[in-house]
Amino acid sequence: MLFPHARVLTFVLLVFIFAHIVELPAVLFLGMWFLIQLLSGTLALAIAPAGGVAWWAHVGGFVVGMGLVVVPSPPAELSAGLARRVLTVVNAPQSVQGGVDGHQ
Repeated sequence: MLFPHARVLTFVLLVFIFAHIVELPAVLFLGMWFLIQLLSGTLALAIAPAGGVAWWAHVGGFVVGMGLVVVPSPPAELSAGLARRVLTVVNAPQSVQGGVDGHQ
């Protein structure tokens, strides 16, 4: 994870008796959220075969997001070189930015 020591302020309500705001570790909060989405998607499939698309979209987005976190970022030199090329094109004279024949 990107921020392993992050904490999330969470409103906890238990049977309308206990209401409190607590700080939970982000890992715990995300784990609970993921399990709720997974359980809700599974229950929606049990009720209606075509149901639960949103629940499974959340599950899929979470899994893909966790996978993309581990993808290494490009080296700083590569990022700086790409930024220079983009800025060069953006700041180029109109004749360079035009289409094939130089017109827009």
